[in-house]
Parts: sequence; structure tokens; C-alpha cells
Amino acid sequence: MRRLNGLDMPVIKFNIHDDKILQQKVPADGFKGPAYMVSNFYVDINQFSSISIPIESNVRKPVDNTAATQAIKDTIGNKSSQTRFWALNGGLVIVAKHATVNAGKISIEIPPKYGLINGGHTQLAIKNALKEHGAANVLVRVEVISGTFDDGEIAAIAEAR
Repeated sequence: MRRLNGLDMPVIKFNIHDDKILQQKVPADGFKGPAYMVSNFYVDINQFSSISIPIESNVRKPVDNTAATQAIKDTIGNKSSQTRFWALNGGLVIVAKHATVNAGKISIEIPPKYGLINGGHTQLAIKNALKEHGAANVLVRVEVISGTFDDGEIAAIAEAR
């Protein structure tokens, strides 16, 4: 947890699979912030047993026992399909203030109103599946868009995604 302008800001840390991450600076055109970075990487699914990404900015609040969450849990629980989870699921998209990579780990600073903008059902289904099933060699795709966004910009990104 970090404090920014008097507010608590969770810092989420992931171990990056095989220390491989694709990071791309993207133009700030159309947004108010000075610069943006998009980071794409994969993580072992078991990290989600201790990580919860805030979902305040997500357009749809996740609900368990939908067809989508059940399909995700079924994929994770099936030994023949769980190793293909990275291809069978869209993963998670997070808007963060900062993303710092160091020694195979990424630290993501998530102030209020930032967070998981796509993948709320995925995060919920993963957490519930991990309670019921063991999961080995299961990778989850994560995309982090980091920079300074106002509330309207975060809402527009979340709605578009």
C-alpha cells in the first residue's frame, strides 16, 4: 500500500512468467496525461490466490455462476484444457498509475478509480476455481495501461474494452 495525495493506493505485484514482458510507449494524443505505457505479460494463475485487483472502474460488476464464469472455472478445472487457458481466455486489462518492472516482477500502482477495466468475471472465476481445483502450468494474460487518466478517460477505456 502506498499513500498518494492522502489516499491509499494498492500496489499489486506479479511475478512475470519467464521474465518476458512486452512494453510499448504509446502516444498521448487524445488523452490529457503526458505519456503512457502498455505492458503485456503472462503470470502463473496461482498468484491470484493472494492478489485482488480493484474493480471500481470495471463497467460490469462480476457475478459468479454465469455461463462465462462457469466456462472459465471448467477450463481451469479440466487438466486437458487448463494449460491452454492463456489462449482460451482474454485475460485481464488493468489501468494503473505506474507500472515498474524489476528483476522479473512488475509492481502496479492502482489509485482510487483505476484498476481492472476488463476481466472482472475472469478474476472472480479464477479465485473461485483455485479454491476448488489445483492448477499447474496455467498462464493468465495481463495487459497494464499505465499513466495519468481522469475519470472520464478511464470510463471511456473501460466502456470500449
